Amino acid sequence: MELDVTEFAKEELGAISGSIAELGPNAARITWRNALEAAQDVGLTMLPGDAPEMARQWLRGFGAWTVEELAALPDREIRALVLQFIAGDLREAEDLCGRADGGIDWEQYTAMAECGTVGGRLYAGDNGQIYFYMGD
Repeated sequence: MELDVTEFAKEELGAISGSIAELGPNAARITWRNALEAAQDVGLTMLPGDAPEMARQWLRGFGAWTVEELAALPDREIRALVLQFIAGDLREAEDLCGRADGGIDWEQYTAMAECGTVGGRLYAGDNGQIYFYMGD
């Protein structure tokens, strides 16, 4: 499933995926709280309808949660997890492939994805939008 993350990319993503170095020893608590809040707003727009169930299937592939654990998580928490993945990937792309004008060098990002340096879940559409691919 592809998600249009163009508007989300304009947000302060460090609030959702910041590290201990950036936010201090409570970074996990801070970023989770912020992701839960974002899941109520942007998460509903980006992950509507059956998207949380598709996200559960995608998240199973990571092996971090059992099927039962994922099934028990409310849709809001699933959306928050996905938002944290998207924010982290966007920040990584900006840090490693950022251009002087603030955009992302998509050729460089693709090359880094092919080498395994980045996850490669992001891509620019022909319409100028930024997409996140949630799937295998």
